[in-house]
Amino acid sequence: MTTWSYDPGSGATTVTLSAYALPSAVFQMDTGRIYTATSTPASAAVEQYLVQTAAELDGILRGQGYSTPVTVSPALELLSYYNSLGANALALQSAPTGGGKRDEATALWENAKKMLATGEIILDAERDTVNATGSTRYKATALICRDRDV
Repeated sequence: MTTWSYDPGSGATTVTLSAYALPSAVFQMDTGRIYTATSTPASAAVEQYLVQTAAELDGILRGQGYSTPVTVSPALELLSYYNSLGANALALQSAPTGGGKRDEATALWENAKKMLATGEIILDAERDTVNATGSTRYKATALICRDRDV
């Protein structure tokens, strides 16, 4: 998701930040809110929230032994949804109004992270066999849940 490159000749560093979801996915989660360049939060802030929550997802995934960024479906579709949940939660937290939506969005985001971090959801995605830090007891499959008695 984040690409760093360094040119030793010029000393220039290039950083490319990206996310699993588009801002439009976040905008669709709260159709009662209009995001503009001057709204609170601004549409540019939503883009940053997507990058921030994608990085958080990648950290969790690396901890579970996955290669990141994930680039295969259906895992990519799930991560796109989770990325949108996270950015929506941050957007609502920074909005002047949000009420119950703010708490609900935050709970959904926290639950999504928990399911990935605890292995309740197993992605059909490539495992990092070189730098694996997570559990390698389970192979990645098309299934998205596992039996806790295993």
